[in-house]
Order: sequence, then structure tokens, then C-alpha cells
Amino acid sequence: MIGIECTLDDFKEALEALNAKLKAHHITIEIRLSAVLRCFTTSSAAADIQWMWIQQQGI
Repeated sequence: MIGIECTLDDFKEALEALNAKLKAHHITIEIRLSAVLRCFTTSSAAADIQWMWIQQQGI
């Protein structure tokens, strides 16, 4: 496993680019950001951000 630090916007753009390439082969991916945040949350501040985002999404 390789750890990479990036902003959520960069991560989202990378996923959208991957999704666009997969669609050319009739494959679609759907990733819920809340699940991604749960996997990568390591600090208290990140957990607070995660919780605020989840609340905004009504999850």
C-alpha cells in the first residue's frame, strides 16, 4: 500500500478522470466520499471535518 497526501479536490478530480476513462469501456464507478474519508481519517481535525461533511450530506 502506498500513502499519498493530496487535497480532497485533487482526489475528486483524479477519481472523475478515472471514471471518464472507464466509461469508455462501459464501466462506471461510484465512490461515496464519506467512505473514503473514513478510510483515510487519522487525526482529530480530520475526523471533525469528516463529521461536518457527513452532516451536510444528510448521511
